[in-house]
Amino acid sequence: MVWALVAYAECALTVSLAPEASPDQRADAAVVLGAAVWGHSRPSPVLERRLRAALELYRAGRVRFIATTGGVGRGTHEHPLAEGVASERWLVRHGVASERVLVEGRSRNTIENLRFIAPTLRAHRIKSVFVVSDGYHLGRAMVIARDAGLHAQAVASDGGVARSLAREPARRWSEAQWLFYYGLVRPTAR
Repeated sequence: MVWALVAYAECALTVSLAPEASPDQRADAAVVLGAAVWGHSRPSPVLERRLRAALELYRAGRVRFIATTGGVGRGTHEHPLAEGVASERWLVRHGVASERVLVEGRSRNTIENLRFIAPTLRAHRIKSVFVVSDGYHLGRAMVIARDAGLHAQAVASDGGVARSLAREPARRWSEAQWLFYYGLVRPTAR
């Protein structure tokens, strides 16, 4: 019981203290973690916010590639297009050259987002990445990214980790629970 409490407290701290990339840092690519697609092809507001953050990194010359992740959401009749593909289309419509967008379109969760995109990144000789997601999500995502063999820094699409957690305190506990669960299944997650 004591071990579980200590481990859960460590998870809560990891979620709260995710290291964010500084504004002058560069990486080879931005990895946009998947989120829902609305209708047949429109990124949800959460996904669009993540895409806009990656687009800013690209336009500022801080990354050379943008990698999109995410498979087809639940209820394929509602979301027939994979999140990664919908994200790619959004980025191309907003001026990113199609050869600069790397797509992963079969993952169903954060673990798979990062595990499934890792071989594509290696194939393109990408050595460093920014993981782009909501701030509350980045602590857990960074642990998973390291386990996937990625040299990663966090970029919050919603104004930063601390701001995100202050705005949505319930998310901190939810993410800590998911990180605790990931710690339990980690040997099978690799």
